[in-house]
Amino acid sequence: MQHYRKNTSTRVTRISSNRARKLFKRAYVVPLRKEGIANALRRGELESLGKNAIASEEKRIADDVGLPPDQIIIHLQSTKIKLYERFEVTREGSERNILLRKKDKPPAYLDEESPIYASTNPIRTLYVFCPETHVKKVKEVSEKVFGAPSFPF
Repeated sequence: MQHYRKNTSTRVTRISSNRARKLFKRAYVVPLRKEGIANALRRGELESLGKNAIASEEKRIADDVGLPPDQIIIHLQSTKIKLYERFEVTREGSERNILLRKKDKPPAYLDEESPIYASTNPIRTLYVFCPETHVKKVKEVSEKVFGAPSFPF
């Protein structure tokens, strides 16, 4: 019985501390597809951001807002959805998308024009998180940095 009480007390303490945490909030959300970022080349740049580039963008946003860089988090989420996949069309991570040139329109990737081809690609979304008190300013700065308005969330 004592063992049970000890565990219950520990759980209550953990729950209390979780409720008191000040978690970062979403300030900016943009899907990395045609609807989110119209320029296919810019989307490609954002999809391929590495750790150093992300750290640089986090610092850039933090400096503009007046926060320490560790108070800004940029997260690239990738969700794989398998609607249709055959061995012949499965691509490896090192292969690049096919860029289509269109008359009087910006370039677009084949996966945006072909639903079957698109089903082999993961859905990617870019998020920026920050303390709740700075959400509005971080959103404004992120929209300038990434060149696209935030999607509603």
